[in-house]
Amino acid sequence: MSDLLSQLTGFFSGGGARYSPDERYMGLRGMLLRTSWTVGDGLPVSAVLMETGYSQEVVTLVVTLEGPVGLYYSSGAAVVGLGVHSGPRTAARDLLQTAPDSLKFCTLNTAFPLPLRGSTRFYLVAPEGVLSVEAKLDDLEHGRHPMYPLFCKAHALIGEIRAVGVAAETPVEEHEVDA
Repeated sequence: MSDLLSQLTGFFSGGGARYSPDERYMGLRGMLLRTSWTVGDGLPVSAVLMETGYSQEVVTLVVTLEGPVGLYYSSGAAVVGLGVHSGPRTAARDLLQTAPDSLKFCTLNTAFPLPLRGSTRFYLVAPEGVLSVEAKLDDLEHGRHPMYPLFCKAHALIGEIRAVGVAAETPVEEHEVDA
């Protein structure tokens, strides 16, 4: 029952309104979601954003067909320029190649709320617009949601980012989800 109340509260408060995101983060995020990315290379998805709501902030993984790969934190921290490294570049391409299989689970959006705490929201940029779906992090981690394959590819990319030795102000593994 408390889970339902939490979801209703999130719905009526605008989803991620309980966070206090940095203005630069929100501006960049808005720009990424409102950009008409070029779709090419035979891929129907030109950009993927995977946003996870942790107890204190949101972490956004950004992958685009045009090359940019980065991790953005709602606190204002960011790790960018990762697409120049072969490991992240290859993992990002793999993520983009997997993304079209997930389109059928998404709905077209014109508003882009932050995910609820303990949830992950995927945004897929396609020719018809930005599509999204949100799932509980626990369901994704345990393979109980159809977005699990894309979630795995995104985390493989995060692993490649870590392998490059990139250190962020707030490493992803240090986040905790409120129960």
